[in-house]
Amino acid sequence: MKKRKDGRYQASVALSGGQRKVVYGKTKTELKQKIIMAHEADNLAPMFDKVANDWYSGFWRTVSPKTLSQYDPAFDRIVAQFGNKRIDEIEPANIQAFLNDLKIKGYSASYVKTHRTVMSKIFDFEILRRGAKIKINPVMATKNPRIAKKKKPAATPEQEKTIRQAVNQPFGLFAFLLLNTGCRTQEALALQWRDVDFENRVINIDKAVTFPHNQAVIKETKTVNGVRRIPLMEPLSKQLLSILKECNPNPDDFIFGGNKPLSFTEFNHRWRQYALIVGFREEYFVDENGKRLATLSELQKIPHKRKCEIHLTPHQLRHSFATICFEAGLSPEEAQRFLGHADIRTTVDVYTDIRISKQKIASEKLDKYVAELTALSDKQEQ
Repeated sequence: MKKRKDGRYQASVALSGGQRKVVYGKTKTELKQKIIMAHEADNLAPMFDKVANDWYSGFWRTVSPKTLSQYDPAFDRIVAQFGNKRIDEIEPANIQAFLNDLKIKGYSASYVKTHRTVMSKIFDFEILRRGAKIKINPVMATKNPRIAKKKKPAATPEQEKTIRQAVNQPFGLFAFLLLNTGCRTQEALALQWRDVDFENRVINIDKAVTFPHNQAVIKETKTVNGVRRIPLMEPLSKQLLSILKECNPNPDDFIFGGNKPLSFTEFNHRWRQYALIVGFREEYFVDENGKRLATLSELQKIPHKRKCEIHLTPHQLRHSFATICFEAGLSPEEAQRFLGHADIRTTVDVYTDIRISKQKIASEKLDKYVAELTALSDKQEQ
């Protein structure tokens, strides 16, 4: 404690974590009260939103834009829910109730799991700080709610027809290649012209792209089984040969991107534009009640927000290729080699889904036929 030239008293208070805080008082009594208050405040756990934002400030630099795009909505929702609480006030029951509520609202299992993961990372971040006010991560006592996984179907026959007809649209070759190879998106973006063996009619898959900080970086395939040779089917071969004759690319050029693979932003932009052109994606505006707005004058007069409907994703074309394998009579083991599944059970599950889907379609056809026969019979009796 010392007296300053301005007449006030000053003291440096030692806080947890090796930090110090300077407090002032007009009198010694006031200064002592300020010291007590500083110690009391130091003993309080920090607010959850402060810890969360401290964690995020370091986290976002360590992950790819794709991962960040998945974490950001969850992070915002978590901070909105718990931000005004001190971190030691949040109990497992609060977190479990929050996760259960997400399930009730209809969010997918993976999306709910992302929320739990983000919360766990935030609590772990606080635990590892010097002078932390919590020692146990409350998320560890919670469980992800059991939610039936929503499986995305293969492209419809109409969508497959559109892909074949729109192959010459900007980025149409990308969708056409996925449909005819079953490649993962990251594998297709890593394809170079030297990977296409026209003589032996195969495409060699041995790498994929990842997107740290938006830039494409070549890496190994997702699994050991990801290294494989896919048949180069005639329709795709014709398209690729046509480009070869017209553009004469370098063997090391990337089929999509040229001398370097597309960045995450470039890929998303090209796929979005293609999907909008062929009808696999719709973007529009709605009013506060969800009514679709059709004219510019309505947008200027009424509060509105953008809506997006996605009718087909690149990954669904992988399911379409699996369906082609099924219809061609390939065994699960043969399809597994082309699809690059690490576990045969994954391929068997896909085949089972296809079989169930086809049985459902057949059942609906039979039901419709019987209904028409019954209606015709009733009409004749009248």
